[in-house]
Amino acid sequence: MHSLGLDYNRLSRINPGLIWIAITPFGQDGPYRDYKDSDLICMAYGGIMYITGDPDRSPVRISLPQAYLHAGAEAAVGAMLALFHREKTGKGQYVDVSVQKSLLLAMIIARPYWDINHVIIKRAGPFRSGLSSKATQRQTWPCKDGYITFVVFGGSGGRAKSNAALVEWLDSEGMATEELRSIDWEAFDMATSSQEFHDSYLKPFGDFFLKHTKEELYKGAIERQIMLYPVSSVSDILSNPQLQDRHFWKKISIPGINEEINFPGPFVKIEGFNTGTEKRSPLLGEDNEQIYIGRLGLTRQEMIILKESGVI
Repeated sequence: MHSLGLDYNRLSRINPGLIWIAITPFGQDGPYRDYKDSDLICMAYGGIMYITGDPDRSPVRISLPQAYLHAGAEAAVGAMLALFHREKTGKGQYVDVSVQKSLLLAMIIARPYWDINHVIIKRAGPFRSGLSSKATQRQTWPCKDGYITFVVFGGSGGRAKSNAALVEWLDSEGMATEELRSIDWEAFDMATSSQEFHDSYLKPFGDFFLKHTKEELYKGAIERQIMLYPVSSVSDILSNPQLQDRHFWKKISIPGINEEINFPGPFVKIEGFNTGTEKRSPLLGEDNEQIYIGRLGLTRQEMIILKESGVI
């Protein structure tokens, strides 16, 4: 933009109230300022990959690109702060967003966890580290037809009740151990709980979850006010009653396929606007005439020449 004469410094002389948002991999200065990136690079350099995955395997990134979503959220906050500043002073600002820095903020617990507990948070797979200074806690569990999430938290902020209710449920089916029944969840201190304690409930809880389906566990958890949730598969998402009630899915025809396909609908509802998917993506070359003749003004003969030349 600087080479085009359209950088912030020049444009802000024309409009001192200009707010300029720049999102780049590593920011506008420093030794990495000109480095290129991908989501994989950002996740690696931002540190997220170090704590994501199984402990006995290489680091992994979240499969769906996430890095620029974090940066976009930080940019939105920066823009609002700049707007507030302009309301007060009349002056615009340059908002410099580094994707790497936004990801460091997303794993902010890792650094102080070392400073406070002298423990380095590492990959834990279905377990979660960082909740206790001495232990990891399982958060993803296999059940009869898939997976659910449940984490043993402590204290009186609702989790103690949730833990106790799950133990009562196990007890009603004859699956609670004496050790589980004797726990005072209100007095349980998650921060100092030992690994031995967290290992003690793995088998009874695990056996109980394997006995039930996701739907059974979810309905039972709602009835008993247990903080337990199913891990939805693609099929579960397609049939989810909440998404169906909000008309999220939209049926769209695809050439060569006899049935209509479910496409994701609006990501947000705005009165008076349609933000959803209206039609499928065009097939290769399907809109050539509309673009080359309708918009670019080429003749049909010129299109034929381009096609014969392998250009289109």
